[in-house]
Amino acid sequence: MASLSNRVWTILDIINWGKDYLSNYGISNSKLELEWFLADLLNCNRIDLYVRFEEPLNTYELNRIRDFIKRRQQHEPFQYILKKAPFYGYEFYVSPAVLIPRPETETLIDLTKKLGINTNFLEVGTGSGCIAITLLKENIFHSGIAIDICKNALKIAQKNVINTSVNNLNFFELDFLKDELNQSFDCIISNPPYIPQKELIKLEKNVIKYEPKIALTDSGDGLSFYNRFAEVGKKILNYNGYMLLETGGESQINEINQIFLNLDYFTKVHKDQNNEKRFIEIRINH
Repeated sequence: MASLSNRVWTILDIINWGKDYLSNYGISNSKLELEWFLADLLNCNRIDLYVRFEEPLNTYELNRIRDFIKRRQQHEPFQYILKKAPFYGYEFYVSPAVLIPRPETETLIDLTKKLGINTNFLEVGTGSGCIAITLLKENIFHSGIAIDICKNALKIAQKNVINTSVNNLNFFELDFLKDELNQSFDCIISNPPYIPQKELIKLEKNVIKYEPKIALTDSGDGLSFYNRFAEVGKKILNYNGYMLLETGGESQINEINQIFLNLDYFTKVHKDQNNEKRFIEIRINH
């Protein structure tokens, strides 16, 4: 990578040079990412950069930019470099211990709003805690329990609880596929590891190289968690409670739906913002 210290670099210089440099490494939205990074580095809004284009950058700032570009050219996710990611209008701390929140997952929050305010919920595989925390920030539930098998992920989630000033949310380290739960809930919500092991090779470099495998796949056919939800749902759902689960979309939604229908659940499939069938609502037939 070219030296950034042998001349005066302005904000505009860095954006123009950096976008071309990163584009050569397959970073498609390099200009936008550079602007986001610079806005974060300079503690300003992205729009403010446009009136500061001719402002020179100091040595510390250039070193930070050099580190960013070096990491991005290796396809390290933008959110891990900044150590934060947006979700439903809130900002969450993230690290390679947790899956990066996806925009399509925000539909889970919208769906719970439509289904009405309830008392308590269980989130399985909480990761950064973004779903559980948002459910409480949006006053959809009064309290919640969030579980994860990964101790390091729970540390990130706890940090996000502190950062967002959320109350009435408890975390537990549990293996949902093996451990028993002795409490009942109005809602069970999850974006579980649904990618089949054999499909991992098809993922983008930044996902398969950096994001936690345990949050992506069950190391099997991608259906382990849905089978477990079907097995325990009738034991831990309150009367008129529901499960709301994200799936891999239309490639597996019908198979997942059938798992619950085979055990006499009522199901309803919901679409994401791209009009793809991605979410499934499950209730006990009374």
